[in-house]
Amino acid sequence: MFNWNWLGILVWLVLLIYLIFISYHIRKRHLKMIVIQQKHFTWRTFSLDLLEVLILLIGLFVQIQNSFFDNPSLTSKSQIEQSIKYKPLVLSSSAERSYYVTSNSVQKKKLYQRYSFFTEGKRYNVTSDWATISDGTVALNAVAQKLPYSKQVLAKYDVKYQKAYVAIYEAKYKNTWQNGLGLHVGRNALKYYLIRVPDATFVREVKNEKRS
Repeated sequence: MFNWNWLGILVWLVLLIYLIFISYHIRKRHLKMIVIQQKHFTWRTFSLDLLEVLILLIGLFVQIQNSFFDNPSLTSKSQIEQSIKYKPLVLSSSAERSYYVTSNSVQKKKLYQRYSFFTEGKRYNVTSDWATISDGTVALNAVAQKLPYSKQVLAKYDVKYQKAYVAIYEAKYKNTWQNGLGLHVGRNALKYYLIRVPDATFVREVKNEKRS
């Protein structure tokens, strides 16, 4: 399948070629103005310079917006492809008790948590910016309600995995020309972790870290 990211690469190449083109022609016009017309300024030369530079700036502005500031709605089915994976948590043990998740509070400019857990032979380390722990009677807590998790589906996995699993929400950019302009095709727009535990006793709190 054709990857539309090539469209974005082509647009950047066109802008680069156009930059070289106008640099050459601006220099050529100014030399002609000085040598042939024996002038250092004419409104015609200035207007042509300004027009070419404005076209370049508009092109750069549009492409920078597409590449670095594109923020589509997660409900945009034309741009975003969504999926949720459910993986069982692995129980770990310490001298005091067993637990599913380690929570480490980190003090920087703002307080946040770093969560660590195991599932299917893999260790995950995520921060509270992109994850939440759910330990209530209902899996879908207030934070996770912002994303398209299903209460009914989560309830089924509560039974299947005995309230010990992670629901990984992933939103990826589709292979469309709009996403290709910003070189986003195939990249993650968002990845979020809903970490489900039976109750708060299965979360192991560790000593706070202080970071500047």
